Amino acid sequence: MEGYVEFTREYEVRTTDCGLTANMSVEGAFCIVEDASSSLLSQIGMTGIMLNEKYGVTWVYTKHKMQIFKALPWLSKYKVRCYVSKISKVVSVFDIELYDEVGEIAVYSQLEMCLIELSSGRICPLSNVGFDKIVTKQSSFQSKFTRFSQVDSKVSYVTKVKTSNIDCNNHTNNTEYVRILLDSFTLDELRSNKIIGVEVNYINQSRYGDELSVLRYSEGNIARVDIKRGDTYIVKSQISFDF
Repeated sequence: MEGYVEFTREYEVRTTDCGLTANMSVEGAFCIVEDASSSLLSQIGMTGIMLNEKYGVTWVYTKHKMQIFKALPWLSKYKVRCYVSKISKVVSVFDIELYDEVGEIAVYSQLEMCLIELSSGRICPLSNVGFDKIVTKQSSFQSKFTRFSQVDSKVSYVTKVKTSNIDCNNHTNNTEYVRILLDSFTLDELRSNKIIGVEVNYINQSRYGDELSVLRYSEGNIARVDIKRGDTYIVKSQISFDF
């Protein structure tokens, strides 16, 4: 499909969107981003399920950067806007904006995705499915993905990938990684310190039964939290707090 496409919808913050506070949680916001990008892809007939049936390929997340500007309280109305802001040979970037009841930006995300062949795991050019014909729209906000440096992190805890972590592609769901990352913090840390930013690089996939080590390094209001399987990085992330 050619031409600019945008997904917009109004929602109400549900109980299941909230966590430790009566506001939308980080996990809830990540789920909204996933839903919005999937809904946009559905509009043009290019969800992972659709592309798998037609071409044997599916979408995978590679990078996700979220900035949280203000809280979205339980039962409050908000609007979601999603569009494609960048396309290269093999990756696409989706911008997802959440606006509160008075039209002010509350959450802004940039989500980078690529296509992989399910049979081989190799990256698939976007032109193979016609996604290169999508017209992009310039991002509303200035944002760049971070190139993470090496840090001397320590193991916070070890966990195993469970049945409930797995999605329809038989690997760990992207939002499940966010829950695993947040579990490296105590309840007191998350209650007393407001998260204002989360950036995740999805480097490798993990599957049911994999043992994952969660490593954490903190400096000032920034925490680096990484996930490894043995010596292999699965996820690298950076979480920013307002304190």
